[in-house]
Amino acid sequence: MFKSPFINIHSHRKPSLASEICVRNAYLHKPSKILTRYYFSAGLHPWHVAKQDLKTIAHQLEDITMHPFCMAIGEIGLDHYYPNMPAQIDAFTLQVAFAQAKKLPIIIHEVKSMQGLQKILKNFSEPIILHGYTGHIETWEQLNFNNKTYVSFGKQALHGSKKLIDTIQQIPSNRFFIETDQLNIPISHLYQHISDIRAEPMADLQTQLFQNFNEILPATCSPIALE
Repeated sequence: MFKSPFINIHSHRKPSLASEICVRNAYLHKPSKILTRYYFSAGLHPWHVAKQDLKTIAHQLEDITMHPFCMAIGEIGLDHYYPNMPAQIDAFTLQVAFAQAKKLPIIIHEVKSMQGLQKILKNFSEPIILHGYTGHIETWEQLNFNNKTYVSFGKQALHGSKKLIDTIQQIPSNRFFIETDQLNIPISHLYQHISDIRAEPMADLQTQLFQNFNEILPATCSPIALE
């Protein structure tokens, strides 16, 4: 009987389980530096926008998205606590437009910038993943423009506030993922914790999130084998 793998939608580390499909964050490294055994996302994080001009970002995105395992643009977004908001907005707008043209999902980093995010994403028609999500269910609903917006729960779920626990319990099962981000624990620990919060079997959670992953996987991506 086939058992669905663990989907780790956003990670800075290699998979720690043989049954894990991991989407590794690659920033904007050249394709030759990308490990070709994993799906990956690529994009310019809002913390780093001062280091790149828009022309360079566009050229790097064009190169790296030719790789058959590049499945998303990200993490990209806006962060109110970091400087250069005009530059953040310009870089984010460019990368969203690029993802739209290439029909790729985007993985979003957002901190206290929801209005700016809504304005830029209102016409985006590809899947959106709000990584490290800790917000209200209503905030997700406001960003679910095209019924393709997902949230991703990570380390914050381990010691979640009542707000976050409520969101984990209320979010539809076909609209979320789980991630380790930079956390150095097996993804299965987070699956178990979130399945406990939702009061559903972990195997059912694995099956649903694997279905969610197949829903957003771009047609341009090659199949990848589990280790």
